Amino acid sequence: MSITHTNHKGLTFYLCKGVTKTGKPRYYFAREPKDKAVEQVPAGFTISESVNGVVSLTKVKPMLILPAELAVIEAAVRRHPKSHNYRVSAKHDEIQVYERTGADPADVIRVLQENEFFRSLVEQQRLSDQIYDEFERNGHFTPVLCFILTNGNYSACPFF
Repeated sequence: MSITHTNHKGLTFYLCKGVTKTGKPRYYFAREPKDKAVEQVPAGFTISESVNGVVSLTKVKPMLILPAELAVIEAAVRRHPKSHNYRVSAKHDEIQVYERTGADPADVIRVLQENEFFRSLVEQQRLSDQIYDEFERNGHFTPVLCFILTNGNYSACPFF
């Protein structure tokens, strides 16, 4: 049974094993099985997924970020008036805040509601929910802020 992972966008990926030019094993995820299908995650590795749905095999590193520290950042992001446009991710010794690129789904719905045809739709709420779902599934996020743990203290580094 080959290793598969379905990301948050609903796409299934297969873990495959190829060989580099120097003959070393190379692991990667593909939408269709390629090279040799892998039946077990290699020791010392784990499957990870980015906020944009990219699936990869990464080396296991101890998490230096405490759950309470991550919770503080996530709570602050949830308080933002447009929190649906942000994601928080933690890796080893850093916490990153991502922002959705492109249009805000609330603004798209507002523009549509100004349209006579949209206003006449009986199931306007269901269509609004579908728009939000579509933005969730296909949205692209870019890092805007990073907190790096260094010597027990956090340093903020904006991505400008």
